[in-house]
Amino acid sequence: MYNPPEAGEDKTEFIEIMNITKANISLSGFSFTSGIEMNFSDTIIKSGSYIVITKDKEAFTDSYGFEALQWDKGSLSDVDGKLILRNPQGNIVDIVIYGNSHPWPSRANGYGYSLELCDPKKNNNKYQYWQESRTSTGRVIENKILYASPGIQNEISCDNPADHIVDLQSFSFVPKTLVINEGESVRWTNKTGKNHNIVGTKEKYASNPESFYSGPPSTENWVFTYRFNIPGFYRYDSELYENVGTKGTIEVLPKIKTNLVITEIMYDDPGSMDSLEFVEIVNVGEKPLNLNYFAFQSKEINYMFPNYLLNNNETLILARYPDAIKKYFGIDAIAWGAGSLKNLDNLSLKNFFGQIIDKVDYWYNSPWPIQAAGYGKSYQFVQT
Repeated sequence: MYNPPEAGEDKTEFIEIMNITKANISLSGFSFTSGIEMNFSDTIIKSGSYIVITKDKEAFTDSYGFEALQWDKGSLSDVDGKLILRNPQGNIVDIVIYGNSHPWPSRANGYGYSLELCDPKKNNNKYQYWQESRTSTGRVIENKILYASPGIQNEISCDNPADHIVDLQSFSFVPKTLVINEGESVRWTNKTGKNHNIVGTKEKYASNPESFYSGPPSTENWVFTYRFNIPGFYRYDSELYENVGTKGTIEVLPKIKTNLVITEIMYDDPGSMDSLEFVEIVNVGEKPLNLNYFAFQSKEINYMFPNYLLNNNETLILARYPDAIKKYFGIDAIAWGAGSLKNLDNLSLKNFFGQIIDKVDYWYNSPWPIQAAGYGKSYQFVQT
């Protein structure tokens, strides 16, 4: 739990550790050396059991009802975090590098959800195996329900997660409105004990492009997932509680055929100033394309193109420092202005309607090539 929904110091940050071996382990001499500082005393973690360490054990006890160990110093990063656990000999026992946005679950970033590993035997340094917790504690902080399961088995599955998750909270859908892309899936989860279902049939909502229906209302814990393959505007409800506002909408945006593609990224050159950061964009279409009011965006960058004509099969370079690009590569580039590329970033190109026409969410660790992380190599797109 790297960013609990607290105003201020995030005192209830925590890390859960599991012993997956068949023997008890003494943590005496073990330490966290990145992310936070923690030197363990003679703490025994039994086979198949957990220990939890936290920033403030009193605040943690107030939230979760049991006592955790308090780490020595530091806070978990809310952006790009790295946790390193070492044994008494100083060797790395485990390492996790996490992010706060796609491809990592974004609702763990201040919305009340912890990050949970779907299987303790999976590689926990791969984002594919981490999901938002689905275990409600019943506690509300800053108007957000706390979802986490410190010290007990995680409930999430390693099955492919849905693209979007909607929670049923007594008599409302959270979020109530969604805007998604054609072909993406939505998962509803009911753990309220209420007699809910999902009704989005054309019989009830004639304007819906297609029907979706979870079945009769049920008080059981259930999960319903539906993939939306037809663009349009959808309405739905929980049939026994629609009169009290248990309704939702989903707008499915059509896929946009684009001729503008991000083909190369240099986000971390070997220099200390990262002066050679650049993004290569190519018009792969058969006609010239005017980029007026098109936009390139990342976590920090928000660049709006001027009246610029990019010919077919022509390449355009956006850069942090065009003079440096000219000096080292001998080519012209356009300055994107303020901001820089991050080690974990979300790049997008948008047309003049604000629709995303190309998107790259890259990561500086496996499964992405790690040679691009400061070793002098760029990411290049290879179409197969």
